[in-house]
Amino acid sequence: MPAHMTSQAQVRKELVPIVLGADILAYSYVRSFCETYDLVNKPIVLTTMDVKIVSSSKLCDYRVIEGVDKDEVLVEKLREIGKDLTAQGLRGIVLGSGDWYARTLSKHKQELEEWLYIPYNDFALLDMLTQKDAFHRLCDQNGLRHPRTLELDCAADSAEWDREMCGITFPCIAKPSNSAAWHYAEFEGKQKIHEPASKDELEQLYVTLREHTSYDRKLLVQDMIPGGDESILSLTAYIDAHGTATTRVLGQVVLQDHSPQALGNPVCIVNAFHSPQLAGRRDAMQELVDRAIEMIRTEGYRGYANFDVKFDERDGSFNLFEVNTRPGRNTYYVSLSGMPFVKPIIEDVVLGHALPEAPVPEEFCFTCIPSVVVWRYAGTRELRDYVLGAYRRGLARNPLYFSADCREHTIWSQATTLNQIRKFHRFLG
Repeated sequence: MPAHMTSQAQVRKELVPIVLGADILAYSYVRSFCETYDLVNKPIVLTTMDVKIVSSSKLCDYRVIEGVDKDEVLVEKLREIGKDLTAQGLRGIVLGSGDWYARTLSKHKQELEEWLYIPYNDFALLDMLTQKDAFHRLCDQNGLRHPRTLELDCAADSAEWDREMCGITFPCIAKPSNSAAWHYAEFEGKQKIHEPASKDELEQLYVTLREHTSYDRKLLVQDMIPGGDESILSLTAYIDAHGTATTRVLGQVVLQDHSPQALGNPVCIVNAFHSPQLAGRRDAMQELVDRAIEMIRTEGYRGYANFDVKFDERDGSFNLFEVNTRPGRNTYYVSLSGMPFVKPIIEDVVLGHALPEAPVPEEFCFTCIPSVVVWRYAGTRELRDYVLGAYRRGLARNPLYFSADCREHTIWSQATTLNQIRKFHRFLG
């Protein structure tokens, strides 16, 4: 890994972020570096297509690279950029916007660190944690709850499923144990998460994966915990090189995207500890935060992690679904909580500084939707009124709306946000 920089001034003059992908997280990186470090050199964004919410920004060097979503192309391009930056007396740090990027960077960390900062864990640990079945077993060892799960091996040479459901009823949840392998599976009707309504539907999905796709990992079939979007929580933590959790923010999802290709992506999140709906659960939520972070910390995990959690109203438990070994696409909510979300990475990886234990997160409302969507679709009146109040108070903040950017980006951001009205009407009526 390149040597640590010695000052904030050196960071400002010499650091060049290299952002992979072009979603809300990618723009959040671009924005946060501008807000926090005012870098002399624009972040470089590498992607396979022109995505206007990022490419329209004047704050980044946007590059469309054919095939950059393939391991060999990406690694060669990063090697090329790393050498070029080094020759100019600059240093790059690589930041991915999805699971596949995290895995690829982890796999090739050792060779790329000759020129670039790669703030990802070694592959063996990252691979173990991102296998959802292995993660559930780790939860069991640490006394943390997770949904009842049936594991179906989709490899063609594996033992075939015996059609037993092990107490799981329909409708249920069916999702991949490995998101990166799922990325390459192609079949009609593919979704991020499937919800089979019958054993026939589940069997059809299983047979399709096993016999007609490249997906050779496990399909996880889970008990569908009741509750709307507001039952979902998102825990984001940063653990530094010394094992200190310098960031820990628990958000409550107000609404998720309901379009098939983006199902499950939160579009509005508030600080769970400020939510009126969870006011009586604060001790349990604090225990969840502390124990989940400690679980991965003791495994040697370092850097950003994002846990998906669901509250089960039947017994009052919090259930961990998975951990993303990277910042989630909505990690800008960390900035809204009072900690600029790129700061822990730069202080730890680039400067080698130790930050204090995480401060208490401030009240926040992260949103990518107009208030009318909250008014129409928020699941409970109590939460809806609280969030609409956040809009009225100016607390609701959209990461795409950034006054320091150009007019073209503002237009695209507004169009993207207003389009959510049409999307919610189409999929929720």
